[in-house]
Amino acid sequence: MKKTIIISILLLVMGLFLMACSSDDSEEQTNSPEDTVQQEEETATVDADDGETDASETNEGEISSDEEESSSNEYVEHQRGLQIGETGTVVSSKEDYTYEVTLNSLHYEESLDDLQLFGEVFIVADVTIENVDDQSFAAEATFTPTLGELDSNEYKGSVDNEFLEGIAAIDIIEGELAPGDSITGNYVFDMETTADNYHFAFGTNWDQITTLAEWEFSEDEME
Repeated sequence: MKKTIIISILLLVMGLFLMACSSDDSEEQTNSPEDTVQQEEETATVDADDGETDASETNEGEISSDEEESSSNEYVEHQRGLQIGETGTVVSSKEDYTYEVTLNSLHYEESLDDLQLFGEVFIVADVTIENVDDQSFAAEATFTPTLGELDSNEYKGSVDNEFLEGIAAIDIIEGELAPGDSITGNYVFDMETTADNYHFAFGTNWDQITTLAEWEFSEDEME
């Protein structure tokens, strides 16, 4: 009798224990899918937010870069009809050097020491060049200026610096120009004939140049 009672009590305890375990397993199975869905939704929201932020930051960077490139490569129109004393902007096409040129004055010279004259007369141009670029360059790297009779296709190049060495009356334009630096000197032209009106140019329609500058003046305006 006692053994039967003990066995019954043990069976009852084991039954209660199994029911409790079964209840816990059922609760875990019920909650697990919901928890998983909630975690996936939260993860998706965070990823979406991160994606929007990254895209925004990327677009801002691209806009800033485009604006900077646009401002540094601003196009400068050709300038024609400039007068003595006025300043023109020149942009070379190969290196994209940008500089300002002021034609200060011009005058005739019948002779310049031992420099051989092949034409009728020398014309000496007094010019100031200022580096308005963001990079340094040699003054000799600027575009070679030309001189000719106005309303003609004549554009005669200046005498090379090597032939002007040692001539006291001439200030050769040479040396390194840092951004903001300027130099004033002379260009010499060996002209076959004189004219009533002239054009002086840094670049022509036939030259490979991004921006040219051209001056017009009469013989009476020369010193």
